[in-house]
Amino acid sequence: MAEINNAIEQTKLKPTARKDMTMLQWTWKEMKRNYIAYIMCFPFFAIFTLFTVGPVLLSMFFSLTIFNMVEAPKFIFLENYARLFLDDDVFLIALKNTLIFAVVTGPVSYFLSLFVAWFINELPSKIRAIVTLIFYAPSISGGVYMIWLVIFSSDSYGYANAIL
Repeated sequence: MAEINNAIEQTKLKPTARKDMTMLQWTWKEMKRNYIAYIMCFPFFAIFTLFTVGPVLLSMFFSLTIFNMVEAPKFIFLENYARLFLDDDVFLIALKNTLIFAVVTGPVSYFLSLFVAWFINELPSKIRAIVTLIFYAPSISGGVYMIWLVIFSSDSYGYANAIL
């Protein structure tokens, strides 16, 4: 009988229900199941890390140093920040202006965007399409202008003119 129990113990499968697994086991199982999604997201995360996270971390490091691009950075910890807040009058004025601008502009723009979207949503569908086009036309036309400018530039730098 003991041999049968040992054989049953050895052939037990890994837990398959969510309630039978720890959070780490469940997460790892889901990651293995969805590995294609992670492969497809990798280019974005690599570029985001290289051009956003990397520079932010480097600037945080360099803010704690004296660095003049010729010599190696010299670590001075928070001395730059102390000098910035205690000795620099222009920075304090700029900080005050930035905070006032953020406090006024942020909520006003959010509420204005909400009311404009609400207004557009309440219009009949044909009028809504026209009003939406009026609102989006400036942002779309700038990109179209740049594309045509590159293609048909009047000198040899335009692609069409270079080919012709």
